[in-house]
Amino acid sequence: EKMEFRLVGRCWQQAMGMYENTPEAKAAPLNINRFKDQAGAGGEDDRVISLAHVFPQAAAEAGEEATYEVVMSNCGAKAPGDFSFENVKEAEEMGFTLDPPSGKVDAGGSVPMLVKYNAPDGSGLAMWNTVILRGQLKGGDPAPQGGAVPVELMLRGFQCPKKE
Repeated sequence: EKMEFRLVGRCWQQAMGMYENTPEAKAAPLNINRFKDQAGAGGEDDRVISLAHVFPQAAAEAGEEATYEVVMSNCGAKAPGDFSFENVKEAEEMGFTLDPPSGKVDAGGSVPMLVKYNAPDGSGLAMWNTVILRGQLKGGDPAPQGGAVPVELMLRGFQCPKKE
């Protein structure tokens, strides 16, 4: 029998993982059913690590930059891993930037990735910009089944109407 646990984030079968670095995530109570809603039938969709964040509308209306931190981690002790996102250009066109958009994570380490949102110049209407960044986590020990774990990061940011 295999026992898996993680104090912050979710349970993973591989060394590489992704979690949000927020007070809410860190303060979530630890109990055996914490990740029960994430358990599925063991299909391809169960392998995807998904996070979502909505940037504050007030920051966009004030013309301020808003930030959100995601941590790429490697809880393995032997091998480094890496992460990368595919559709970064699409996100940048909507005002989202990743720093860094890809990188290496040493064994037993973590790399913070800062996501920033600067609302682009508006059109005639107020609207929400939404993008789902798709990426991969590779490497680590134990390595993910199939060589990589798919990750998704859904971001939403408000775009104010064009001022005349």
